[in-house]
Amino acid sequence: MAATIFARAYRVVGRAVLGVTESGSNYYWNEYYLETAGGDEATLVFEETARGGVWRFFTMFDPENPITAEDAATKRPGDPLNLDGTPLFVTRVDQSRVFFTEGKMPEGVKVGQLAKYFNAEAGDRMIVVSWTGDEVECYSGERIRSRLLAGAFNLQGWSSSSFVLLNGRRGFNRVFLVPVFVLACFGFVLTRIFSNARPPRRPPAAAVFNAPAFPLPLGATGVLQGAHYQITGRALVEFSEVGLRLQRHQFSLRDDDGAEVLLLDDPRPTTNWFLCAPLHPEHTLTPQQAGNLGRGQAVNLDGRTARVTELFRCAILQSEAPVPGGLKPGDVFYGFIGPMGSDFLLARWNERSITWYAAAPLPASAVLAAFGPSAEK
Repeated sequence: MAATIFARAYRVVGRAVLGVTESGSNYYWNEYYLETAGGDEATLVFEETARGGVWRFFTMFDPENPITAEDAATKRPGDPLNLDGTPLFVTRVDQSRVFFTEGKMPEGVKVGQLAKYFNAEAGDRMIVVSWTGDEVECYSGERIRSRLLAGAFNLQGWSSSSFVLLNGRRGFNRVFLVPVFVLACFGFVLTRIFSNARPPRRPPAAAVFNAPAFPLPLGATGVLQGAHYQITGRALVEFSEVGLRLQRHQFSLRDDDGAEVLLLDDPRPTTNWFLCAPLHPEHTLTPQQAGNLGRGQAVNLDGRTARVTELFRCAILQSEAPVPGGLKPGDVFYGFIGPMGSDFLLARWNERSITWYAAAPLPASAVLAAFGPSAEK
Protein backbone atom coordinates (compact mmCIF):
# COMPACT_ATOMS: atom_id res chain seq x y z
CA MET A 1 0.00 0.00 0.00
CA ALA A 2 1.00 3.60 -0.58
CA ALA A 3 0.85 6.30 2.08
CA THR A 4 1.78 9.93 2.60
CA ILE A 5 3.20 10.39 6.10
CA PHE A 6 4.57 13.73 7.28
CA ALA A 7 4.38 15.03 3.68
CA ARG A 8 6.51 12.18 2.28
CA ALA A 9 5.24 9.45 -0.07
CA TYR A 10 5.99 5.88 1.06
CA ARG A 11 5.08 2.37 0.03
CA VAL A 12 4.86 -0.63 2.36
CA VAL A 13 7.45 -3.14 1.15
CA GLY A 14 7.62 -5.63 4.03
CA ARG A 15 6.44 -6.69 7.47
CA ALA A 16 8.05 -8.51 10.36
CA VAL A 17 6.77 -9.79 13.69
CA LEU A 18 9.24 -9.26 16.53
CA GLY A 19 8.97 -10.11 20.18
CA VAL A 20 10.56 -10.49 23.57
CA THR A 21 10.16 -13.13 26.25
CA GLU A 22 8.56 -12.01 29.52
CA SER A 23 8.00 -14.46 32.40
CA GLY A 24 8.11 -17.42 30.03
CA SER A 25 5.66 -15.90 27.52
CA ASN A 26 6.32 -14.10 24.24
CA TYR A 27 5.17 -10.51 23.75
CA TYR A 28 4.91 -9.54 20.05
CA TRP A 29 4.69 -6.40 17.92
CA ASN A 30 4.47 -5.69 14.18
CA GLU A 31 6.98 -3.67 12.16
CA TYR A 32 5.98 -2.44 8.69
CA TYR A 33 8.91 -1.36 6.51
CA LEU A 34 8.32 1.64 4.26
CA GLU A 35 10.34 3.05 1.34
CA THR A 36 10.20 6.24 -0.70
CA ALA A 37 10.75 6.27 -4.46
CA GLY A 38 14.27 7.51 -3.76
CA GLY A 39 15.09 4.60 -1.47
CA ASP A 40 14.73 6.34 1.92
CA GLU A 41 13.40 4.02 4.62
CA ALA A 42 11.07 4.30 7.60
CA THR A 43 9.34 1.87 9.96
CA LEU A 44 5.75 1.87 11.18
CA VAL A 45 5.36 -0.08 14.42
CA PHE A 46 2.17 -1.33 16.07
CA GLU A 47 2.14 -2.78 19.58
CA GLU A 48 -0.37 -3.48 22.30
CA THR A 49 0.35 -1.55 25.51
CA ALA A 50 -1.29 -1.06 28.88
CA ARG A 51 -3.22 1.83 27.35
CA GLY A 52 -4.34 -0.01 24.21
CA GLY A 53 -2.89 -0.31 20.72
CA VAL A 54 -0.22 2.25 19.80
CA TRP A 55 1.22 3.16 16.37
CA ARG A 56 4.65 4.78 16.11
CA PHE A 57 6.55 6.06 13.08
CA PHE A 58 10.35 5.61 13.23
CA THR A 59 13.22 6.87 11.10
CA MET A 60 16.91 6.11 11.53
CA PHE A 61 19.19 9.00 12.53
CA ASP A 62 22.83 9.69 13.30
CA PRO A 63 23.04 10.98 16.88
CA GLU A 64 24.84 14.23 17.69
CA ASN A 65 26.30 12.41 20.69
CA PRO A 66 27.38 9.01 19.27
CA ILE A 67 26.87 5.89 21.34
CA THR A 68 28.84 2.66 21.05
CA ALA A 69 27.59 -0.87 21.63
CA GLU A 70 29.68 -0.96 24.79
CA ASP A 71 28.03 2.23 26.07
CA ALA A 72 24.57 0.99 25.09
CA ALA A 73 25.07 -2.24 27.04
CA THR A 74 25.55 -0.25 30.27
CA LYS A 75 22.13 1.44 30.09
CA ARG A 76 19.53 0.57 32.69
CA PRO A 77 15.90 1.70 33.19
CA GLY A 78 15.88 5.20 34.65
CA ASP A 79 19.20 6.27 33.12
CA PRO A 80 19.13 9.69 31.39
CA LEU A 81 19.87 9.83 27.66
CA ASN A 82 20.57 12.73 25.31
CA LEU A 83 21.55 11.74 21.75
CA ASP A 84 20.14 14.67 19.77
CA GLY A 85 19.55 17.52 22.22
CA THR A 86 16.32 16.06 23.68
CA PRO A 87 16.57 14.75 27.27
CA LEU A 88 14.94 11.34 27.69
CA PHE A 89 15.03 8.49 30.18
CA VAL A 90 15.60 4.82 29.47
CA THR A 91 12.36 2.89 30.04
CA ARG A 92 13.21 -0.60 28.85
CA VAL A 93 16.30 -2.73 28.19
CA ASP A 94 15.77 -6.08 26.47
CA GLN A 95 16.60 -8.42 23.59
CA SER A 96 14.26 -8.87 20.61
CA ARG A 97 13.82 -11.84 18.28
CA VAL A 98 12.41 -11.88 14.73
CA PHE A 99 9.58 -14.46 14.58
CA PHE A 100 8.12 -13.86 11.09
CA THR A 101 8.89 -11.91 7.91
CA GLU A 102 7.17 -11.22 4.59
CA GLY A 103 8.14 -9.00 1.68
CA LYS A 104 11.35 -7.00 1.49
CA MET A 105 13.36 -6.86 4.71
CA PRO A 106 15.99 -4.35 5.86
CA GLU A 107 19.51 -5.73 5.96
CA GLY A 108 20.00 -8.16 8.84
CA VAL A 109 16.27 -8.75 9.54
CA LYS A 110 15.56 -12.48 9.25
CA VAL A 111 13.67 -15.08 11.24
CA GLY A 112 15.54 -16.01 14.40
CA GLN A 113 17.70 -12.87 14.40
CA LEU A 114 18.44 -11.54 17.90
CA ALA A 115 19.20 -7.91 18.71
CA LYS A 116 19.77 -6.10 21.98
CA TYR A 117 17.99 -2.80 22.40
CA PHE A 118 16.76 -0.16 24.81
CA ASN A 119 13.92 2.37 24.63
CA ALA A 120 14.15 5.93 25.93
CA GLU A 121 11.04 8.10 26.21
CA ALA A 122 9.67 11.53 27.07
CA GLY A 123 6.01 12.21 26.33
CA ASP A 124 5.08 10.89 22.86
CA ARG A 125 8.75 10.83 21.76
CA MET A 126 10.66 7.55 21.78
CA ILE A 127 14.21 6.70 20.77
CA VAL A 128 15.21 3.07 20.18
CA VAL A 129 18.87 2.09 20.21
CA SER A 130 19.50 -1.39 18.79
CA TRP A 131 22.78 -3.24 18.42
CA THR A 132 24.17 -6.59 17.31
CA GLY A 133 27.86 -6.99 17.89
CA ASP A 134 29.53 -3.59 17.45
CA GLU A 135 26.96 -2.21 15.00
CA VAL A 136 24.58 0.30 16.61
CA GLU A 137 21.44 1.78 15.01
CA CYS A 138 19.42 4.67 16.44
CA TYR A 139 15.78 5.30 15.58
CA SER A 140 13.64 8.31 16.43
CA GLY A 141 9.91 7.69 16.70
CA GLU A 142 6.74 9.49 17.58
CA ARG A 143 3.22 8.31 18.20
CA ILE A 144 0.77 8.58 15.30
CA ARG A 145 -3.01 8.28 15.71
CA SER A 146 -5.02 5.67 13.79
CA ARG A 147 -7.26 8.37 12.29
CA LEU A 148 -4.21 10.11 10.80
CA LEU A 149 -2.93 6.77 9.48
CA ALA A 150 -6.25 6.04 7.83
CA GLY A 151 -5.94 9.35 6.00
CA ALA A 152 -2.27 8.75 5.21
CA PHE A 153 -3.13 5.45 3.50
CA ASN A 154 -6.13 7.08 1.80
CA LEU A 155 -8.58 4.60 3.30
CA GLN A 156 -12.19 5.33 2.41
CA GLY A 157 -15.64 4.35 3.65
CA TRP A 158 -15.83 1.11 5.58
CA SER A 159 -12.09 0.53 5.37
CA SER A 160 -11.37 3.84 7.09
CA SER A 161 -14.12 3.38 9.70
CA SER A 162 -13.04 -0.13 10.65
CA PHE A 163 -9.35 0.87 10.78
CA VAL A 164 -10.09 3.74 13.17
CA LEU A 165 -12.60 1.70 15.18
CA LEU A 166 -10.17 -1.18 15.69
CA ASN A 167 -7.05 1.02 15.76
CA GLY A 168 -5.62 -0.87 12.78
CA ARG A 169 -6.30 -4.36 14.10
CA ARG A 170 -7.79 -6.98 11.81
CA GLY A 171 -10.96 -8.86 12.66
CA PHE A 172 -14.02 -7.02 11.32
CA ASN A 173 -15.08 -7.06 7.67
CA ARG A 174 -17.86 -5.49 5.63
CA VAL A 175 -20.18 -8.47 6.08
CA PHE A 176 -19.98 -8.03 9.84
CA LEU A 177 -19.84 -4.24 9.97
CA VAL A 178 -23.00 -3.58 7.90
CA PRO A 179 -25.46 -5.22 10.32
CA VAL A 180 -23.51 -3.88 13.29
CA PHE A 181 -23.69 -0.37 11.85
CA VAL A 182 -27.45 -0.68 11.19
CA LEU A 183 -28.06 -1.94 14.71
CA ALA A 184 -25.86 0.79 16.14
CA CYS A 185 -27.84 3.48 14.28
CA PHE A 186 -31.11 1.96 15.49
CA GLY A 187 -29.79 1.87 19.05
CA PHE A 188 -28.60 5.46 18.78
CA VAL A 189 -32.10 6.61 17.72
CA LEU A 190 -33.70 4.76 20.62
CA THR A 191 -31.14 6.20 23.02
CA ARG A 192 -31.93 9.73 21.85
CA ILE A 193 -35.66 9.13 22.25
CA PHE A 194 -35.39 7.78 25.77
CA SER A 195 -32.38 9.81 26.94
CA ASN A 196 -34.48 11.88 29.35
CA ALA A 197 -35.62 8.74 31.14
CA ARG A 198 -32.22 7.11 31.46
CA PRO A 199 -29.09 8.03 33.41
CA PRO A 200 -26.06 9.34 31.48
CA ARG A 201 -23.78 6.80 29.87
CA ARG A 202 -20.66 5.89 31.75
CA PRO A 203 -17.34 6.92 30.25
CA PRO A 204 -15.26 4.27 28.44
CA ALA A 205 -13.58 1.77 30.69
CA ALA A 206 -10.03 2.58 31.68
CA ALA A 207 -7.08 0.21 31.79
CA VAL A 208 -6.73 -0.84 35.43
CA PHE A 209 -3.56 -1.92 37.24
CA ASN A 210 -4.08 -3.15 40.79
CA ALA A 211 -1.08 -3.16 43.08
CA PRO A 212 0.01 -6.41 44.75
CA ALA A 213 0.75 -6.64 48.47
CA PHE A 214 3.23 -4.09 49.84
CA PRO A 215 6.62 -5.19 48.46
CA LEU A 216 8.66 -3.45 51.19
CA PRO A 217 8.23 -4.01 54.94
CA LEU A 218 7.53 -1.15 57.32
CA GLY A 219 10.66 -0.31 59.34
CA ALA A 220 13.10 -1.73 56.77
CA THR A 221 16.38 0.13 56.25
CA GLY A 222 18.57 0.43 53.19
CA VAL A 223 20.76 2.66 51.04
CA LEU A 224 19.52 4.51 47.95
CA GLN A 225 21.67 6.94 45.96
CA GLY A 226 24.28 6.95 48.73
CA ALA A 227 21.90 7.84 51.59
CA HIS A 228 20.73 5.54 54.39
CA TYR A 229 16.94 5.45 54.85
CA GLN A 230 14.33 3.79 57.02
CA ILE A 231 10.75 3.15 55.88
CA THR A 232 8.57 5.02 58.40
CA GLY A 233 5.19 4.88 56.66
CA ARG A 234 3.41 3.49 53.65
CA ALA A 235 0.16 4.02 51.81
CA LEU A 236 -1.79 2.57 48.89
CA VAL A 237 -2.66 5.35 46.45
CA GLU A 238 -4.91 5.20 43.37
CA PHE A 239 -3.71 7.30 40.41
CA SER A 240 -6.30 8.08 37.72
CA GLU A 241 -5.88 9.75 34.35
CA VAL A 242 -7.71 9.57 31.03
CA GLY A 243 -7.97 5.91 29.99
CA LEU A 244 -5.88 4.62 32.89
CA ARG A 245 -6.31 3.82 36.57
CA LEU A 246 -3.55 2.26 38.62
CA GLN A 247 -2.68 1.65 42.24
CA ARG A 248 0.71 2.63 43.57
CA HIS A 249 2.51 2.04 46.82
CA GLN A 250 3.84 5.19 48.46
CA PHE A 251 6.56 4.80 51.08
CA SER A 252 7.70 7.48 53.53
CA LEU A 253 11.47 7.34 54.09
CA ARG A 254 13.60 9.15 56.69
CA ASP A 255 17.38 9.47 56.44
CA ASP A 256 19.86 9.56 59.32
CA ASP A 257 19.55 13.37 59.55
CA GLY A 258 15.77 13.24 59.88
CA ALA A 259 15.01 14.45 56.33
CA GLU A 260 11.97 12.82 54.73
CA VAL A 261 11.43 11.73 51.12
CA LEU A 262 8.83 9.72 49.22
CA LEU A 263 9.32 6.48 47.30
CA LEU A 264 6.69 5.60 44.66
CA ASP A 265 6.41 2.29 42.85
CA ASP A 266 4.50 1.38 39.69
CA PRO A 267 2.64 -1.90 38.96
CA ARG A 268 3.51 -1.76 35.24
CA PRO A 269 6.60 -3.92 34.55
CA THR A 270 8.37 -1.50 32.16
CA THR A 271 8.26 1.65 34.30
CA ASN A 272 10.44 2.98 37.11
CA TRP A 273 10.19 3.68 40.79
CA PHE A 274 10.72 7.29 41.84
CA LEU A 275 12.64 8.67 44.82
CA CYS A 276 10.99 12.04 45.49
CA ALA A 277 12.83 14.74 47.45
CA PRO A 278 10.77 17.74 48.60
CA LEU A 279 11.40 21.10 46.91
CA HIS A 280 10.78 24.48 48.54
CA PRO A 281 10.81 26.98 45.65
CA GLU A 282 10.87 30.68 46.34
CA HIS A 283 8.41 31.34 43.54
CA THR A 284 5.62 28.79 43.28
CA LEU A 285 2.11 28.30 41.85
CA THR A 286 -1.19 28.27 43.66
CA PRO A 287 -3.28 25.10 43.53
CA GLN A 288 -5.68 26.91 41.19
CA GLN A 289 -2.86 27.87 38.80
CA ALA A 290 -1.48 24.32 38.81
CA GLY A 291 -4.96 22.97 38.09
CA ASN A 292 -5.20 25.12 34.95
CA LEU A 293 -2.08 23.61 33.37
CA GLY A 294 -2.37 21.17 30.47
CA ARG A 295 -0.09 18.62 28.83
CA GLY A 296 2.83 20.22 27.04
CA GLN A 297 2.81 23.45 29.06
CA ALA A 298 6.04 24.61 30.68
CA VAL A 299 6.53 25.23 34.40
CA ASN A 300 9.41 27.38 35.65
CA LEU A 301 10.48 26.76 39.22
CA ASP A 302 13.31 29.01 40.43
CA GLY A 303 15.05 28.89 37.05
CA ARG A 304 14.47 25.19 36.38
CA THR A 305 11.97 24.36 33.65
CA ALA A 306 9.78 21.27 33.29
CA ARG A 307 7.16 20.45 30.68
CA VAL A 308 3.98 18.69 31.84
CA THR A 309 3.65 15.17 30.39
CA GLU A 310 1.09 13.55 32.74
CA LEU A 311 -1.89 14.89 34.69
CA PHE A 312 -3.57 12.75 37.33
CA ARG A 313 -5.98 12.49 40.24
CA CYS A 314 -4.93 10.65 43.42
CA ALA A 315 -6.90 9.08 46.23
CA ILE A 316 -5.48 7.55 49.41
CA LEU A 317 -6.98 4.04 49.74
CA GLN A 318 -5.18 2.91 52.89
CA SER A 319 -2.20 3.92 55.00
CA GLU A 320 0.07 2.59 57.73
CA ALA A 321 2.01 4.92 60.06
CA PRO A 322 2.40 8.63 59.25
CA VAL A 323 1.92 9.80 55.65
CA PRO A 324 3.51 13.14 54.59
CA GLY A 325 1.08 16.02 54.65
CA GLY A 326 -1.17 14.28 57.16
CA LEU A 327 -3.08 12.54 54.37
CA LYS A 328 -5.45 9.79 55.40
CA PRO A 329 -7.64 7.22 53.61
CA GLY A 330 -10.32 8.94 51.57
CA ASP A 331 -8.30 12.11 50.92
CA VAL A 332 -8.08 13.21 47.28
CA PHE A 333 -5.48 15.38 45.57
CA TYR A 334 -4.30 16.19 42.04
CA GLY A 335 -0.92 16.39 40.35
CA PHE A 336 1.29 16.47 37.32
CA ILE A 337 4.75 15.22 36.37
CA GLY A 338 7.25 16.29 33.72
CA PRO A 339 10.96 15.91 32.90
CA MET A 340 13.25 18.47 34.55
CA GLY A 341 16.91 17.98 33.66
CA SER A 342 18.00 14.52 34.74
CA ASP A 343 15.02 14.20 37.12
CA PHE A 344 11.27 14.77 36.96
CA LEU A 345 9.22 17.53 38.55
CA LEU A 346 6.29 16.16 40.56
CA ALA A 347 3.56 18.48 41.84
CA ARG A 348 0.67 17.41 44.08
CA TRP A 349 -2.06 19.66 45.44
CA ASN A 350 -5.51 19.96 46.93
CA GLU A 351 -7.64 23.06 47.38
CA ARG A 352 -5.53 24.23 50.34
CA SER A 353 -1.87 23.66 49.44
CA ILE A 354 0.63 22.43 46.85
CA THR A 355 3.81 20.39 47.34
CA TRP A 356 6.75 19.96 44.95
CA TYR A 357 9.20 17.10 44.53
CA ALA A 358 12.27 16.34 42.43
CA ALA A 359 11.59 12.74 41.40
CA ALA A 360 14.63 10.63 40.48
CA PRO A 361 13.79 7.43 38.54
CA LEU A 362 15.17 4.20 39.99
CA PRO A 363 15.09 0.63 38.66
CA ALA A 364 12.96 -1.70 40.75
CA SER A 365 15.96 -3.99 41.24
CA ALA A 366 17.85 -1.25 43.14
CA VAL A 367 14.91 -0.59 45.46
CA LEU A 368 14.26 -4.25 46.21
CA ALA A 369 17.96 -4.84 46.78
CA ALA A 370 17.99 -2.00 49.34
CA PHE A 371 14.78 -2.74 51.26
CA GLY A 372 13.54 -6.18 50.22
CA PRO A 373 13.34 -9.04 52.69
CA SER A 374 16.62 -10.54 51.39
CA ALA A 375 18.58 -7.26 51.47
CA GLU A 376 21.71 -7.34 53.58
CA LYS A 377 21.81 -4.57 56.20
